[in-house]
Amino acid sequence: MDISSLFYPSVDYSVRLHHTLLAEGSFRYYVNTDSDAENNAYGGELWASITWQPVDDIRLKVGGGVFLPDMGNVYKDSDPMWRVDAVFTLSL
Repeated sequence: MDISSLFYPSVDYSVRLHHTLLAEGSFRYYVNTDSDAENNAYGGELWASITWQPVDDIRLKVGGGVFLPDMGNVYKDSDPMWRVDAVFTLSL
């Protein structure tokens, strides 16, 4: 499989909790569109993050998510894979 045959529809939601605080969440489902593949559903991914931007030049974003291969048929017996990100941006 090459990257061009990967299809991932997504449902995203974001809400501004405060003028300096933004919360986001998403769900993606990864599918191989290669017609030769017998098993083509990789699974789903849940992701959530919160962004704090007190001024235009400073931003802190913290997020985390989990990939659930049990929702697909390629890696059916695999454990969920977790990921956590933290990004600090300073614009000069």
